[in-house]
Parts: sequence; structure tokens; C-alpha cells
Amino acid sequence: FRKAYEEVTNWKEVPLIMNLILTLSVACMIGCCYLVQLFSMDCFVPYKLTDTIAVELHGNWLNLVKPLGWIALSLFTASLFLFAVFYMWATGKANEKCRKADDTTTYGDEIDL
Repeated sequence: FRKAYEEVTNWKEVPLIMNLILTLSVACMIGCCYLVQLFSMDCFVPYKLTDTIAVELHGNWLNLVKPLGWIALSLFTASLFLFAVFYMWATGKANEKCRKADDTTTYGDEIDL
């Protein structure tokens, strides 16, 4: 399976739509990381382990995330979703390739050990 997976995920062999999906996934993750690292104070409310939700966040834990933080979290989610699409496609193609290889193998062939 590993060899089949490597073959179907060779960048030159991957269909354009899957290349775009994987590229967009990486772009979303890069955007998320930049937002969280460079603009962390604009993404999230400063919160300490000893703080309480009732006092510092006015009883709603969602107040921890600012609007830019929701964008960063959305980019992270989109990246994971797009990568999952690519991974499921690649796994399916690798399994299909393995099945085709198994179908062409005859049981009468000798195996060299």
C-alpha cells in the first residue's frame, strides 16, 4: 500500500483539481499560522489559567475569540477539511491500485524467496 500511495501522490501524477485542493489547504494553514503568531492579541482575549469564565469572559467562553480569531479558526478548519479530501482521494486511489495489482496476480506463479 505504501508504494502505491507514493505513486498516486507523485505531484506530476496527481490531477490538477487535487493539486489545487492540496495547495489551497496549505495556503489556509499558512494564513492561520500567520494570523495566530503575528496578531495573537487581535485574535484572542488574554486569558490566564487562574481567570474565570464568569468574570473575565462574562460567562461565555466564546468571548475568548475575537473576530480575527474566528477567521484564523475558519482557515484552520478549511485546511483540515481540504487535506482530508485530498487524503481520502489518495487513499482510495492507492487502494484501487493495490486491488488491480492483486487481480492481475495469478496463484500459479512461483515466488522467489
